[in-house]
Amino acid sequence: MVVEVRPATQNDIKQLTDLFMENIEDWLSIHGRIKLNRNEKSSIKKLHTEELKSEDNNKLYLVAVSPEHKGKIVGYLRACIRNDPHFGESVKIGEIIEIFVHKDFRRQHVGLSLFIQCTDWFKENNVSRIEIEAPADHDEYKEFLNKLGFAKLSIVYFRGIEN
Repeated sequence: MVVEVRPATQNDIKQLTDLFMENIEDWLSIHGRIKLNRNEKSSIKKLHTEELKSEDNNKLYLVAVSPEHKGKIVGYLRACIRNDPHFGESVKIGEIIEIFVHKDFRRQHVGLSLFIQCTDWFKENNVSRIEIEAPADHDEYKEFLNKLGFAKLSIVYFRGIEN
């Protein structure tokens, strides 16, 4: 499938939020949680709105649009550039915060198109390496990352703190 990859705009917020909500429900079900509550949904919309208003040159927000489907957003990617905590400003790390593709458009090179444009942006900004987190139980996503040349660096453990 041919998609147009472009920077996201304020006009994309509704479609982005809808796409995220559809994908996050799938992701949550993998982790044993079924639904987001109303406050969480509101926070997600606010996050997208704030990200798109941000004029931070170290952040990137791309959308993949399908001309065949009347300009529907079928995927998006959020990324940022940060300094390596061990080497400071001398080493820049590109972090892909999120990459989502609508389930009906997966395995059609939409994610690859987003990744290529993001990688070009990282190169233009002298990034040394790219990092991305993957859910431990999401085999399809890990397979996608392996195809892009990512290797597992570490495993992150976490737990909540009870009040």
